[in-house]
Amino acid sequence: MKITETLSKFKLSRYLVNLLFTSVLFTLRRFYKLFKIKDGPVVIISLHRLGDSVFTVQAIQQIQQHFNRELIIFCYSESIPIYKIILKNVIYFSVERSDFYFNNRIASRYARNKLSKCNPATIIDLTGVMTSASLIFNSKAEIIIGMNREIFKGIYDLYTDVSYKYHLSEMYLNVAKLLTNNIKGKEIETSPLSIKKISKIIIHPFAGWKAKEWNLNKFIKLAQELSKTHQVSFLIPSNSLTKDIEEEIKNYQIDIIETKSVEELIATLNNCSILIGNDSGPIHIASILGKATFTIYGPSNPSFTLPFGSNHGFYQKKIKCSPIATENLCFTDGGRYGCPSFECMNGLSVEEALYRIKSFIKDLEIKTVPL
Repeated sequence: MKITETLSKFKLSRYLVNLLFTSVLFTLRRFYKLFKIKDGPVVIISLHRLGDSVFTVQAIQQIQQHFNRELIIFCYSESIPIYKIILKNVIYFSVERSDFYFNNRIASRYARNKLSKCNPATIIDLTGVMTSASLIFNSKAEIIIGMNREIFKGIYDLYTDVSYKYHLSEMYLNVAKLLTNNIKGKEIETSPLSIKKISKIIIHPFAGWKAKEWNLNKFIKLAQELSKTHQVSFLIPSNSLTKDIEEEIKNYQIDIIETKSVEELIATLNNCSILIGNDSGPIHIASILGKATFTIYGPSNPSFTLPFGSNHGFYQKKIKCSPIATENLCFTDGGRYGCPSFECMNGLSVEEALYRIKSFIKDLEIKTVPL
C-alpha cells in the first residue's frame, strides 16, 4: 500500500505530515528564490507514459498560446516523437527512467543538473507526482506553476490539486487555467478522421500492466473472425511473444508487426484504419493520428481515458467491482494491488467483443467515403 494512502486513513497524522513537508519545502523554495532566474525560458515538466503524454497535448497548446513563444518540454525521450506529431516551436530536453531512483520516484543529481542547464525562469509541472517534485524543488526559477499531491504544495507559486474526477486531459488543462481565465469549461479538441475507407485493422494486445490486458488467445480468435472480411495484423513490441504463439498467429494467415521504437509504432499506426486494443498508449497515439480506435476496458474507467469524439468505440463488461463514475480505477488500483479473479477481463467473451466491434465498424463505414 502506498504511504500516501496509509496516511489518508489517519487524518491527524496526514495533516501533521503535510504541514511539516509543506513548511520545509516552502522554506526551501523561498531560499532558492533569493537567486531567482528572471530572464529565462518557460520549461514544461512532462514525465509521462505514452498515453498520458497524449493527454497533456491540449494543455501544452494552451500554455503556448498564453506565452506566444518557443517553449522547452522536459520529458522522457520516448514522448518526443508523440509531441512532434502536433506541437510546433518546441525545444526538447530528454531524460530516461534510469535517471530516477527508487522505482522512478526520486530525481538523480544528473536529472536535476540537466533541468538547471535549461536555465528556466518559469517552470510548469504537468507531471504531478514525487518524480517531478524531487526534480524541481531546488530550482531557481522565478515562478513554479503546477499540480501535485498536497504534501508537495510548498514548492509551487501557483498550485492546483491532482484531481481524478474527470477525463485526464482536463486534469492537465487545470494547470493551464492557472495561467489564464480564457480557458472556460471543456476545451478538448478531437483529431479529424484521416481515413477514407476501412482497410487495415491492427490489434495491439498489450497494456501498461497485465490487469488491463484482455486474454491474448481471445485476441487471436477475434483476429481470426475479423480477418474473414478485413486485413488484420497484430502490432507488438519487439520480442514480446513466444515463438509458439507467433507461429500460431501466422498459421491463421495474420501478419505480425514488431516495433522497436515509438517512431516505428507511429509509422505503423499511420498505415492503419482502426486500432483495436486495451486501454493503453497506442490507442491514444492512434487517436491523434486521426485513426479510429476500439478499446477493451476492464479495471479502468472509460470516462477518464477514452479518446474524445465519435470515432472511438469501447466495450467494458460491467461487474460489481468495476470503477464507479467518479473513480479512474477499481478498488485494486486497476489490478496492480492484486485481484481475486480478474473477472472484468476474463468474463468478457470473444462473441461479445466481436459483436460490439462489428457494430462499431459498420457505423464507421457510413462516415467514410471509398476511394
